[in-house]
Amino acid sequence: MDSELENRMIVMDDLLRYIVSDLLSFSIHMVFGDIVAIALMVAWNLTKDEYTTNHPAGKIGKSLIFKVRDLMKKEDELLICRESDLIMDQLVELTSKGYGCLRRR
Repeated sequence: MDSELENRMIVMDDLLRYIVSDLLSFSIHMVFGDIVAIALMVAWNLTKDEYTTNHPAGKIGKSLIFKVRDLMKKEDELLICRESDLIMDQLVELTSKGYGCLRRR
């Protein structure tokens, strides 16, 4: 085997081992954190409402306390577009402001 190719394979093997160990370590920590959180919730008999009070910004908390009206833009806040506007200009406007729809003038 060509020594340059062999050296490259060794470097790639080391790099792959480093990446996999990093990802595995991260995944194990995430799973461990979730297990501890669930165990504490069960041990303390926390309800979803109590969990929401402590973590209102989390995915579960938001899904339990927010309603559509809390997240919806009001009609007068919507971006206005004309039929003659370029689509690309409107897409840039939509994404820069975090909107999902336009109001036609």
